This record gives sequence, C-alpha cells and structure tokens, in this order.
Amino acid sequence: MRQGLFRSYTKTEKRGALFALGLLAFPIAQFLIFYLYINISSITLAFLQPDNNYGLANFERVLEEFVRSGDGSLSVYVLRSMITWAVGTFITFPASILFAYALFKKIPGEMVFRVIFFLPSLLGAVVMTTLYRYLVSATGPLLEVIKKLNIYLPENIFRDGLLGGKDTAFGTILFYGFWLGLSSNIIVLTGALTRIPKEIFEASKLDGTSFMGEFFRISFPLIWPTISTLLIFNMSSLFVADSGTFLLVGTGEKEGVHTMGYYMFYVVYRLSETGASDRLYGYPAAMGLLLTIFTIPIVLIFRYFVEKHTEDIAY
Repeated sequence: MRQGLFRSYTKTEKRGALFALGLLAFPIAQFLIFYLYINISSITLAFLQPDNNYGLANFERVLEEFVRSGDGSLSVYVLRSMITWAVGTFITFPASILFAYALFKKIPGEMVFRVIFFLPSLLGAVVMTTLYRYLVSATGPLLEVIKKLNIYLPENIFRDGLLGGKDTAFGTILFYGFWLGLSSNIIVLTGALTRIPKEIFEASKLDGTSFMGEFFRISFPLIWPTISTLLIFNMSSLFVADSGTFLLVGTGEKEGVHTMGYYMFYVVYRLSETGASDRLYGYPAAMGLLLTIFTIPIVLIFRYFVEKHTEDIAY
C-alpha cells in the first residue's frame, strides 16, 4: 500500500477528513467574506498614490508623520490610544471583575449599583454621551458642585467645561471610557459567574472561606477562560482605542484629544465631506494596514501565552 499523501484512504478516514473540512469551511468562509473581501479595496487603496500610480508613497508619509514631533505627530496619537487601552486593561477591567463579583454576591445596595453600571448599555451610546457632555459642561451639575466645594480649577474650565479645556479634555474622555467599559464588561462577567454551580459556594461557606477568599480561590479561577478571552479581544485595540472620542467631541478641530482610531476616522470624514478623489484615501488606508501588520503578531503572541496558562474547565 502506498504511503504518504497519495496512499489509499479507508472510508472512515475519508469521512473524518470531510467532517474536518466541514468544520473548517465556516470560519474560512467568514474570513474570506467578512475580512478579505470587505477589506480588499482598503488594502489596494493603501498602495494607490495621489498621482494615481501604485507605490509606497502613502506608507512613507505615514512613517514621516509618525516621527514628527508635536501634537500633530502620529506617535502622539498612538501614545494616547495606548494610554486609553492601558486604562481599560489595567484599571477598568480589574474593577469590572470586582464589581461583577460584588453584584453577583448581592451586596447591600446591589440594585442601585446595577442601575448605575448598566445604564450605558440600556440607554445607548448617543444618549449617554449627550448626558455626559451636559454633566461635564460649563453649565453642568459637576462643575456647580466643584464650585460649591471651593475646589480650585482654572477659570477657563468653568467657562469652557471639562471637555473644552485642552488639559482636561483627554482625562474627561478617559473617565467616560472607564464608566462605559465597566458596563459592557460587567454584563459578560456576571453571566460567567452565574454559570458556576451554587454547590461550590455552599461548600466554601462550610469551610469558612471569606468573601475575598472565595473570589480569589474559586470565582476568579473558574471564570478565567472568560477573562482571558476578553483580554485577547481587548489587545486588538492596543493602537486604536479611543473611548468614544467622536461622540464626545464631534468632528471639529480640537487639541489634546486625538487618538489614532479617532484620527483615522477624522481624516476619512474630512475627505468624504470635500468629495475627494479615491486616490487620496490611500493615506488613511496605509495607516490602517500598518497598524494591522503591527497588531496581528502582538495579539497572536499574547494569545499564545494566555492560552498556555488557561485550563479548560467544565462545570
């Protein structure tokens, strides 16, 4: 009997191969349709130069603007995106886990906290940003409270609001991202916690496990697969996280708030408003392609190390 790829296969082996191909067909089709087909025009545009020829001029422009100094540098925008990502990963996400566990254990005032944390998901992004913009505006309640408490702030803050000041706008956007991130994470994490059998918690009580001991020894390890999945997805926004900057500041010129994700949107929006030729879209397309090239290996390496320390838990 011939060995190797061209040997004779049994019926069982052929059925197994067809079954495996059937399993792979769906994700491969999704990749080809929803990534490659949709993005093929963007990839092509990245190489289309303003002179209507194909080349690397757009990539050279991106690299030149990356190393340029000043607030208009792409490196500054990437840094702001990374700061936004870091706040979401190292502050918002751990806080979400603790709050989800507290709500799951039904602490006093649990229903009030549920309303506060779930409000962004219930009202929708546009409504929430409208309310938040009023809250931090010059005539909003937050600055009125600060005035009553005699807390010192620069006079222009009381004139322009927290989103209007160059030095406070980015921090105000970060706080909004923190609140918004809590809502989305808590919903997913609470769902993971409710899947844990009650018998496990009852047994831990009989053993005299404390509130936090139960969290670190039981709950956290059992929901780690969900946590690791969320962390992997979160890593994909490393260079483009923006915490809803567009909804908060709109499309006007504003210093101190541009992240990389917002800047790419801003460039495309301005080009579409002016009715620019397709060849001018090569610049933002090149930015997107370069960020994808840098992000993919980072996400894959991070996924490898996370999954290496993630055990499959059945309960």
